[in-house]
Amino acid sequence: MRAADQSEYIVQCIREAGSMYEDDARAFLAEHDAHIRAEALAESVPPPALAADTTRRAHLLHAISAGGRWKSGAVVLWYERNNYAGLGVRAARHDLAILCDSGALVQHDEKGVRWFSAAREGGGRRG
Repeated sequence: MRAADQSEYIVQCIREAGSMYEDDARAFLAEHDAHIRAEALAESVPPPALAADTTRRAHLLHAISAGGRWKSGAVVLWYERNNYAGLGVRAARHDLAILCDSGALVQHDEKGVRWFSAAREGGGRRG
């Protein structure tokens, strides 16, 4: 039996029994419930790096929404102007791909060049 299953079994027994050690059982249940809530909260909070990536991409999307053709080089320059130090072409391509996959950007492929623009209502993701 897994530890989590065993813990749940013990909790269920205590809840059903309402035994002679009612105060101890209540204390155990309160501690157990607090532990379970803390685990659930820890799982729902994104890691700091992911939160930073999401914030950066939202900021980038706002800039792209102003219009124009955005290529990875333009995104790298945008990173530099907006104090996102240490990010290069690889991060730019990744951010553009994620925003495109989410439907926020449209990818345009022309002979020898790929660029992105903000998606408009009713528009597709690939142009």
